[in-house]
Amino acid sequence: MAVEELLRFVDAEPDAARTLIVEARASCPAALDRRDELLDHFAACIDTQVRAELDTEASISPIAAAGVVGGVESLLYDRINREDTADLPALIPSLMYFAVLPFEGHEAASAELAAAS
Repeated sequence: MAVEELLRFVDAEPDAARTLIVEARASCPAALDRRDELLDHFAACIDTQVRAELDTEASISPIAAAGVVGGVESLLYDRINREDTADLPALIPSLMYFAVLPFEGHEAASAELAAAS
C-alpha cells in the first residue's frame, strides 16, 4: 500500500523527507515546478486507478484525487515541520479512510479504517 510505504520512508529517512516535503517549498522556481508536477502525477495515478476499479458510470469529481494528495502532503508537511514523526504509522487507518471516502463513501471508508486498525 502506497500510504504505508510513504510513511515508512518518512520514518526511515527523516532528513530526506524534510528536504523533499518541507524545504522544497522554499526552493527555486524550477524545483517548485517539479514538486507540483510530482503531486499532479500522484493525483493522476490515483484518479486513473480509481476510475479503473469503480463502475465507469460512477460520478467521480476530477478534483477528488488532487484533494487526497494535497491533504496527505499537507499533513506530512505539518508533522515533519514540527518534528512530530515518531508515530506516523498510527495515521495509516485514518489516512486510508480519508483516501477512500471521496470515491466510495463513508461505508467503504469505514471498512478501510477498521481493516487498517
